[in-house]
Amino acid sequence: MNSRNDDAFWSTGGVHRDGEKTLDVSADLTELGRSKTLVVCSGVKSILDIGRTLEYLETQGVTVCVFGESKQFPAFYTRRSGFEAPYNVVNAKHAASVLNAARSIHLSSGIVVAVPVPEERAMDEKKIETAISNALKNAIEKGVRGKEITPFLLAAVSEATGGASLDTNIALIKNNAKVGADISIHYQKLRINAPIQSRGLHTSCRRMSDVLVIGGANVDRTYRITEEKIQSHVLSKEIIMPTLIMNAALLNLDLTTKLVFGGNLNDLI
Repeated sequence: MNSRNDDAFWSTGGVHRDGEKTLDVSADLTELGRSKTLVVCSGVKSILDIGRTLEYLETQGVTVCVFGESKQFPAFYTRRSGFEAPYNVVNAKHAASVLNAARSIHLSSGIVVAVPVPEERAMDEKKIETAISNALKNAIEKGVRGKEITPFLLAAVSEATGGASLDTNIALIKNNAKVGADISIHYQKLRINAPIQSRGLHTSCRRMSDVLVIGGANVDRTYRITEEKIQSHVLSKEIIMPTLIMNAALLNLDLTTKLVFGGNLNDLI
């Protein structure tokens, strides 16, 4: 909900049934592993492979929490899927503190907060599973596969439940919006009240020494001068490249200063 800080509240897909054979995995699961995003959803639809979805999220480094006192992972239309999430958050303030902690340690992966559908709108687990099982058989008989399988199964579930699944869908969307808004409010309060931390430079230089390190250690470069004649004129104007002379002038360096580019002090020979 705050795009400037890569925070958002939306829904998620999952690993499709027989995904171990078809490799049909919703792209948003991979995106969650590399985006600083908090997702509020009602778990994963029963038409998907919930167990493998949770395993995939764990592989991607995504933190999965159930909203409430239980770790029972919801299955969209129903409050329980038969699988447990690794964690739970008891309320919106708790969820916001998890998000805040992730930001403070600069995690680059996302967080899923799975909110069970309100009890009064939850559907019967056996009825839903029976409807999905029958729909899967019909899909095989009719040759429905790939991206067409999801709308086929959803339509079958809606028909089998007499449209009650649509009412449940609307109820959980409204509930998720409320939970997402509450988390966002608490998160903003944490950010506003957070103490301002000053970060110093990786290294500090109070006085000019005879060794200056320019750059980082991502690419280490070591320069060795072995010829005796050149060694006697180390970094003299006659052998220094124009670029190095320019850099030295800009930095107001003595040209006898030893320079190490992109390395560390141990590289100096």
